[in-house]
Amino acid sequence: MHNKLKAIISKEQHNLIFKNIRKKGDKITSYTLLGYFIFGLCIAPIYNTWIIGIGVGLLNLISYYTSKILLPQSTLNQYVASAVYAVFMAQFIYQMHGLFEMHFWVFIGCTLLIVYQNWKLHLPLVSIVIIHHGLFAYLQFTGNEEIYFTQLNFMDLNTFLIHIFLANIIFLICGYWSFDNYNKTLAMAYQNIKIKNQRDEILSKSEKLKDANKTVQQTNLNLEEIVTKRTEELILAKEELNLFLYRTSHDLRGPLARIEGLLELAKIENVQSVYWNECNTVVGEMAKTLEKLLMISTISNKSSECQLITFEKLKDFVTKEFSHYDANINFQYQTDVTTFYSKPTLIKLILKALVENAIIFNYQKPEVNVEIFLGEDNILSIYVTDNGIGIEEKDMSHLFDMFFKASNKSKGNGLGLFIVKQAIKELNGEIDVNSKITKGTKFKIIIPVEVKQNQLNNMSA
Repeated sequence: MHNKLKAIISKEQHNLIFKNIRKKGDKITSYTLLGYFIFGLCIAPIYNTWIIGIGVGLLNLISYYTSKILLPQSTLNQYVASAVYAVFMAQFIYQMHGLFEMHFWVFIGCTLLIVYQNWKLHLPLVSIVIIHHGLFAYLQFTGNEEIYFTQLNFMDLNTFLIHIFLANIIFLICGYWSFDNYNKTLAMAYQNIKIKNQRDEILSKSEKLKDANKTVQQTNLNLEEIVTKRTEELILAKEELNLFLYRTSHDLRGPLARIEGLLELAKIENVQSVYWNECNTVVGEMAKTLEKLLMISTISNKSSECQLITFEKLKDFVTKEFSHYDANINFQYQTDVTTFYSKPTLIKLILKALVENAIIFNYQKPEVNVEIFLGEDNILSIYVTDNGIGIEEKDMSHLFDMFFKASNKSKGNGLGLFIVKQAIKELNGEIDVNSKITKGTKFKIIIPVEVKQNQLNNMSA
């Protein structure tokens, strides 16, 4: 785990991780070494060891601070501090003439080195302790009176070995704690690096997402502007088209009216020509086409508003409109409720186009039945039935297309049923067709309308 983490974490990252730990360790070491020096001065008067207290103590401090100042980026000062802790212990033992408790100072120094989280720092301290204990114990017990290791008169080998053994156990424990803390710091740093990388990745994706959202928003804004612009253009085009249809129809209707007048004058004056009837027929067809175009323009402009409509007026309209046709038109409607509210212009367009369509698509005398009923659910039902040629099944899907003619025999212009469909759509209604060849056709139209309350009461009575 240790080697794996070191391989993953770069040297620069490693130095950055332990920068604060080293800074903290240097601060603690600086204070404790000064404390050691002061302690040496405090015990100097006991046995008059001022020279040792000041001289050795200053050398220790100079060694540590010199290595720290000259090599600020190096860890040399940490190893020097380890050695200095052991030298201070030897100094205190000497100053106190072998007082056993002075040996504990090295354990204090060993414990303080854990803060650096480097087990190797204990090697200088252990080395000096072993050399000091072995050499000074030997010199003292060989009769050298100026050497102090212990206040005991004699220490056998077993006692010395146990002393060394227990000291090494403490050194090993401190070294293990340093190593364990080092690994935990690396593992924690690795997790922090992973979290930071994940956070950076999330932030990066978040920024990309924000940019994408901005792009989408801008695109949507552009699309809205485009749609709005296109809608305005379509509305304008529709208005222009409607205006074109309206004006063209009116502009052409004037000359056609004059042509019709001239033809009538020619008839009155008995001007004989085989072309008059043909001209009269063509003019009539053009007039009908223009009339249908005007109807389409009327539907598109939605100029018709809801008004009160009576069945009687609708009957009069149909009767008057087709009075000059050789056709039997039967108009039936209920008598209990005869009025409703809807758009009269569009209702009349529907009736006129369907009846006219029934008359045109015929090979015998037309029989047209128009039935109108008003249901209790405010639904107007209109049925237009004829005895015409009928409509083939293949033509049903195109029946309401503009300019579509289901029969070559038709004298119409293919706009009638298109007008019916558009008008019904404007009234939110529906249309259904049933037809049989040679038997005739039946159109069913349902349109929602408005009925006053008193009319509803009459229907229920």
